[in-house]
Amino acid sequence: MNQSELKSFLDKTDAIVGKEWLETATSHPEDIASYYTKLRKFYQKMHSEEGAMHFPIKPLEGGGAHAEGLLFHVKDLDTTIKENKYKKVMELGSGVGFNLINLARMNPDVEFIGFDLTDKNIIQARKKAHERRLTNIQFKKRNFDELQVSNFPQQDLIFAIEALCHSKNLDKVIQDSHNILHSNGRLVLFDGYGTKKARTAGEDTLRAADYFSKGFFLPNPQFLDDTLNSGKNAGFEIILKDYTQNILSNFVRFEEGVKLIFRFPWLTRLMIRFKILPIEVFRHGLAGLYGPYLLKYGYAGYFKLDCKK
Repeated sequence: MNQSELKSFLDKTDAIVGKEWLETATSHPEDIASYYTKLRKFYQKMHSEEGAMHFPIKPLEGGGAHAEGLLFHVKDLDTTIKENKYKKVMELGSGVGFNLINLARMNPDVEFIGFDLTDKNIIQARKKAHERRLTNIQFKKRNFDELQVSNFPQQDLIFAIEALCHSKNLDKVIQDSHNILHSNGRLVLFDGYGTKKARTAGEDTLRAADYFSKGFFLPNPQFLDDTLNSGKNAGFEIILKDYTQNILSNFVRFEEGVKLIFRFPWLTRLMIRFKILPIEVFRHGLAGLYGPYLLKYGYAGYFKLDCKK
């Protein structure tokens, strides 16, 4: 999508769901849980049979295989664990266990624990760990916005992959993570953020950003500079790495698929009304439709934040 096409797609989106939908679409924890539950089969078929939900990070030269891109985060974290001889690792937003199960297999002498909001995710993750006879991993239901620091043993590494964007109190989560970590521990975040340019964007771009945020069930857009400030205020030293271009090709393919349901807005509206097309699927598609535009023109980016205590 280019800048001249943006207004047309915004008008089509309004025609399908109505402008008032943007104001009433919520991002409560139960909505997020429903989103992941209803889209799990879609993701397994179209994205990852093993249950990965994050974007693949691919090399800029040659593209690389989709499955390898999904393992980039795991391999990066595995290097961090081994280089620092970490023994206790926590994931916030562990889903069905894709990241932790791979890490647990690579590091049998390390203790792993994952927290997720969704009962079905926890059940499936535990089942996978049991099937693989992994005894160094636990999965528990917990909202990371409500971490109680006193309830946890100190950790060496805490990480979140495209999860803290759902936080309604990011300052608290980052401060809690700092308090849980050992003196040489670190918090590692992979996620998408709004850039400084987005703060002064025009009306159409802001509407696109709102639809994008609602598409991923985000309570509010998170900005990179705010997250960096939260980390620094908590006491972290942060190394930032930009992977925006490494995820863009996958996002563009997502966009091309979503555009197909915008050819006939009246038909898509009927399909949603009669529940032929679940609203959660359409809503998720909005992230795919507007994400490439925001990334391409510098209004958003995808980054790794390596936060050292």
